Amino acid sequence: MDATQWVGMIAFGGASIVCLWIRQWPWSFIGGLNMAMAIECGLGMRHHAHNFAIELMGQFYLNRAGLQIGLIFIVATIVFLTTLLLVNRSYGRAPATVIAATGFALALFLVETISLHAFDSFLYQKAGPLLIIGWIWMSLALVTAIEALRKGV
Repeated sequence: MDATQWVGMIAFGGASIVCLWIRQWPWSFIGGLNMAMAIECGLGMRHHAHNFAIELMGQFYLNRAGLQIGLIFIVATIVFLTTLLLVNRSYGRAPATVIAATGFALALFLVETISLHAFDSFLYQKAGPLLIIGWIWMSLALVTAIEALRKGV
């Protein structure tokens, strides 16, 4: 594992622990999502899923750009609508910033799975000791952890 994967595991894992400690809806759900992202940072199943999709598509993979853009639009729409639903259902128990940060992080994992290469090339650029995606993961997890701590662990 590289430094970016470790940072993702530690950041999302830490955010998960803080959220799960609250033991209240929607914090427990948000904590579970952050734990799933921590595990995914280590396992990298999104890359295996992408490779499997390439095998399934065969020759159609060469003309995939329209499909990928469509899938990214669908993912963005679903994440946006789900985030709005969770914000409305949390009744102020979890700040919208936490729900949005978690939704955005999930969307990043899904977009990575779809793998639009122009977007991936940006996310996988080195920025100091980490890839850009590592800094984004750390920032989103930190927003979640700080807000959970403010909620009162």
